[in-house]
Amino acid sequence: MLEYNKYSDTELLALLSNDDKHSDDAFRVIYEKYSAQIYGYSIYRSNSLEEAQEINQEAWISFYNAMKNGAKTNKILPYLMKIVRNKSIDRFRNERSSKNISFEHIEPDHLERIADPFNLSSSIESKELSKLVRIAINSLSDTYKDAITLYWFGELDYKEIADICNETEQCIRTRIARAFEKLAQLIKPYFIEQDNHKETK
Repeated sequence: MLEYNKYSDTELLALLSNDDKHSDDAFRVIYEKYSAQIYGYSIYRSNSLEEAQEINQEAWISFYNAMKNGAKTNKILPYLMKIVRNKSIDRFRNERSSKNISFEHIEPDHLERIADPFNLSSSIESKELSKLVRIAINSLSDTYKDAITLYWFGELDYKEIADICNETEQCIRTRIARAFEKLAQLIKPYFIEQDNHKETK
């Protein structure tokens, strides 16, 4: 199975569509490659960890069945992201709240098992600030949160995000830019507080 780690999405999907032993190996590689990002996005699209786990599981099952039934795609991650988004919309169309689960309510040991989709550790040294960014993202409206999490989670381009959200590419560009502006406004008080704290020392 290890040799498949170097395969492209197209090569893995070709193996997955077969009915031989290579199919299961290909699926395991695909799952290992994208499971953290898909689960992370499921959390942002859900109201609780339990719901996120259910959506995540449903998405993988739907993906597997779709590929076995001849569905076509060149890029696996955007395809899976769209499945998660559509399932969350269908699942919570009549009852989901305007705010999703906050990371501050997730147990620390559980957070450690979720790969950091934003790679915050490379750019933000403070764990406190990292947590603040996550909570700030959750405070955005669903429209902005959806765009910015798709942009960060899978490093998808504007066109891929536009296809997932059924919007124009220009709309997504504008939406992501505004989402960053809103995040900056939310996080700015943190830096002011830190500067004031340093001055009083």
